[in-house]
Amino acid sequence: MFLTKSWCRRGDGGARRRDARAVTAAAVMLALTASAGCSSGGDVDLDPAAGPLATPTATSTQAGVAASEEEAILAAYREFFARQSEISMAPKEQRRVLLEPFTTDPALERVLRGMFAAEEFGEVGYGEPVVNPTVESIDGDTARITDCQDSSMAGRKKRSNGKITTRGTKQAKAEVTAKRGEDGRWRISTVDYQDDRC
Repeated sequence: MFLTKSWCRRGDGGARRRDARAVTAAAVMLALTASAGCSSGGDVDLDPAAGPLATPTATSTQAGVAASEEEAILAAYREFFARQSEISMAPKEQRRVLLEPFTTDPALERVLRGMFAAEEFGEVGYGEPVVNPTVESIDGDTARITDCQDSSMAGRKKRSNGKITTRGTKQAKAEVTAKRGEDGRWRISTVDYQDDRC
């Protein structure tokens, strides 16, 4: 991977610790739609026998909005980590476009730089971390996420022969921020890995 906490094994097989910071990932906006049957005159057809329509309370509406926002944030988070390996194998001119739906700066630029640097070594990503994120808070257009990741089955490998060159770690404690853009989508903007394990 390109923005994960990992042990990097190179050359003589010795390990050196790599602490990746500022990761991104982005979000899929959930659309909630409702439909109603209308008569030719534009009036809503109601079945009188069905009784009055239930009007949602302010509390239930707010809870529904909060839940859908949280789902959108977590969807962006999961996509960000799940697709890094796949996108690293795409042509370099396509990578930004593929990352932008769920990633924003500074994470976007950092991931791209990581992919370009790996390419210089003839490397691409493999695997994906096992994530278990929690949305800790949503403050306007900024969300805070915490996670305990297992990226031990993800890292970088040689494109030519598949030899693994870096491997992630277990129990990597991540603190992540997501930003909501003007289009309403949530995108991962930073990922900070803590020194202590979770």
